[in-house]
Amino acid sequence: IAFATPAPQSPIDALIAQVEALFAGGSLTQNQRDTLIAKLEEIRAKIAAGQTNSAINQLSAFINQLSALVNNGTLTQAQAQPLIDGATALQSSLAPIEINSCTTITASGFYKLVADLVSATDCIIIDASNVNLNLNGHSIAGPGTGSNASGILIVAETNITITGPGTVTNFSFGVNFQDVDSSTVQSVTSTGNFFGFVVNGGSDGNLFSSNTAS
Repeated sequence: IAFATPAPQSPIDALIAQVEALFAGGSLTQNQRDTLIAKLEEIRAKIAAGQTNSAINQLSAFINQLSALVNNGTLTQAQAQPLIDGATALQSSLAPIEINSCTTITASGFYKLVADLVSATDCIIIDASNVNLNLNGHSIAGPGTGSNASGILIVAETNITITGPGTVTNFSFGVNFQDVDSSTVQSVTSTGNFFGFVVNGGSDGNLFSSNTAS
């Protein structure tokens, strides 16, 4: 007999389950339960919309709510701590990973440039789905328009978001999508490249907006 493996619980769902358990055990009133869960659902919506900084700030507000419940005697520190730990871990997972050199991104998450980059070959290769890359006002410069190199290269991935402001220059391909679906490029300047923005290889459902190619 084969049994299906249940899908892993998301961090938000795990936090909601802990709140529900405290309510079921009589530690929280209906209003306190509703307020905490409403905040968690707001955080879920912010994460889904890619509003990372707002989600991080709302997680801080959630932690403050829990601290207030401890301070007024509603919850013990032992009851609140697993929720605080879970919210803090989620905050850490949402904080952007800083990039200061050309690299290959191999895990989903939020990334941001913290330096101007210069490359002799492909600079940023995104080798994972569900990646948000913020150019953060920086530039990516390549080895020349005849190099066959890409400033940002994505192959066979889904749900990639690349946002500016930021500049990609002096590559054969500025931003290069190969078989990429459901992804977004916004507010990026591609200048001095042989091709500015390339979408090839069966890519589908992508959005390019407020970009500049020259």
